[in-house]
Amino acid sequence: MADILDQRKYVEKVCPRCKSVRLEEAFRVASSNTPPNVIYSPLASAEKQIRILKISSGFQDQPLECILEPVFLEDAQYTALSYCWGAGTNRMDIEVNGQSIPVTRNLENALRGLRKADRDMVVWADAICINQQDSAEKSVQVGMMGNIYAKATEVWIWLGQAADNSDFAMDYIRDIKSLDFEDPNYSPPLGTWKAIKMLWGRPWFERLWVVQEALLARKATFNCGQQSVDFDFFITLKEFHMKYRRNPDPRLASMQFHLSSPFGVALWDWNKLKDQQSKGGIPLFEMITMTGKAQCFSPVDKVYGILSVCQEVDRRVVQIDYDVCICCLLKRLALYMLLRREAVSPLLVLQTHQSNKTQSLPSWVPDYTVDDEEKHFVIPDVEGCTPFSAGANNAAWTNLGLPSFPFPGRDGQNNIGESLNSLQIKFEDEITFETLMIPGLIVDTLKSVYPSPFEPNDEFDAGSDLEEEQRRTGLRRSTFVAAFKEWEHNIQRDLPDDCNPYEGAAGRTEAFWRTLIADHEANYPPKRPVGNDFADRFEAWMGRSDREKDEAYTRHFSNAAIMICLNRSFVTTSNGYLALVPRLTVPGHLVCVLRGGNVPFILKSREDGYFELVGEAYVHGIMDGEFVRSAQKDDVRVFKIR
Repeated sequence: MADILDQRKYVEKVCPRCKSVRLEEAFRVASSNTPPNVIYSPLASAEKQIRILKISSGFQDQPLECILEPVFLEDAQYTALSYCWGAGTNRMDIEVNGQSIPVTRNLENALRGLRKADRDMVVWADAICINQQDSAEKSVQVGMMGNIYAKATEVWIWLGQAADNSDFAMDYIRDIKSLDFEDPNYSPPLGTWKAIKMLWGRPWFERLWVVQEALLARKATFNCGQQSVDFDFFITLKEFHMKYRRNPDPRLASMQFHLSSPFGVALWDWNKLKDQQSKGGIPLFEMITMTGKAQCFSPVDKVYGILSVCQEVDRRVVQIDYDVCICCLLKRLALYMLLRREAVSPLLVLQTHQSNKTQSLPSWVPDYTVDDEEKHFVIPDVEGCTPFSAGANNAAWTNLGLPSFPFPGRDGQNNIGESLNSLQIKFEDEITFETLMIPGLIVDTLKSVYPSPFEPNDEFDAGSDLEEEQRRTGLRRSTFVAAFKEWEHNIQRDLPDDCNPYEGAAGRTEAFWRTLIADHEANYPPKRPVGNDFADRFEAWMGRSDREKDEAYTRHFSNAAIMICLNRSFVTTSNGYLALVPRLTVPGHLVCVLRGGNVPFILKSREDGYFELVGEAYVHGIMDGEFVRSAQKDDVRVFKIR
């Protein structure tokens, strides 16, 4: 670590909220002989002033000469650059305002690609146009990026230099709309889709910031080497690939592989996202979930890097401040999520992003800097669906002596503390917000824990073809069948007949197969409860029916069970309940119902009287408020979760 610190320049920062001290790598914007203030004059942020970069005309082999000058955003005409910064250790010098400044090689290549031989070009590029060493300016300018990209005459996407048959791939994508994949005489030219896969694997498609940069564009083009293709052709490419990649026709065999990336996830619903963004913005939680695998340099940018396309209330409450540490940002965001979802499912914030945390956080605070790979116990409140309601309703809790609550504050303007107190959710210390206090009930204690046989596979495995995918799917299904049979045997062995809340042996059998799928379908919308025909599908999948070879029949159950059980554990409780819980759960953890939660939660009891949140749970038999309605006033307690 000492060697790394010696090679890089770091600056010490103090969080204005928690006063913690951290080291951050400094971004070099000038040579050692040129202080930043020689290049960067202060901006009038209150008047929405930005800087633009004028690239002087020149030929390919000539040095880059640029002028950086401040302008008012409303008067500016420019092209906005969307690119991957590239390795900070691989830099080139360019001339800006007569001074030599270092930029990454990829940015230098992009500026050369933008330069014209016969005229100057006016460009906005974040690494140069924002003083990266000034946190205050950076906070303001990043907050304006929505307007900056929306105002640009064009968003110029730079994928990098020509390589790996990229010219061939770009030519094919440019012609994609004219191709007839249904024509039995058509097959893609040899090497086409291999070249496209290599192009799709470039770093730009992995980057977080590019999602909002492309969404905000009035016009966008992909550029690679000397080739340029309109953005819409890449949307068509994705649509065609998704439609035909599973086609068994040998003439389309070259398409049978994953063409996925973090940006590709956004392309699946691009038109919907564009429509949402143009009509008031995309919900912040939806953007966080969609961009979970996308990469960025700073952890805070997992939030700041998507805010420009989010709803106005999100941008108002989650203010961009690069002096604030990631832990304080995530706590603030968790508080806001509690507030925003109060009238629907206030404790949904406790269900997601709780596994694989990389930040030092209170257990109740989600870590939105890491991808959330789990399939959560969340059923939308839409026609044909019945959401879980383990926390029952207002009346059930008032019968237990708690006051009734209204639902204020959904516009994000109310005081967070007051709004949460309407649910009797409080904080032990409303300065640090370390300890969340929630009324609830202890349901039971976990007895036996059986982890599922697979961790979730990486869906972005670009190397797997259709045959390999089918092989892995078959292996996964057979492994889960073996695991389920083992769990079934363990229940019969470990749970006595008098330890059964499910109406006899038949009731326990039904509870078992319903638990494996959390009693809802895998399709959208996920209807619950499922019909009794799922019992027959379960038996067939287990090999105990004459339809065991009918994959089309068993798939309804097997797909749901594998999706739900991945990265979870099947458990039994001291009183005989069957449940699915987070994989990190161990015997002795508590099953609890918290007021405001649609699902039960697993808590770890500490010796000091506090609790730690482990995660959400599906507990068959209490998912519709049954336990709350049968509880007594003396059963209610306040959980201090930290």
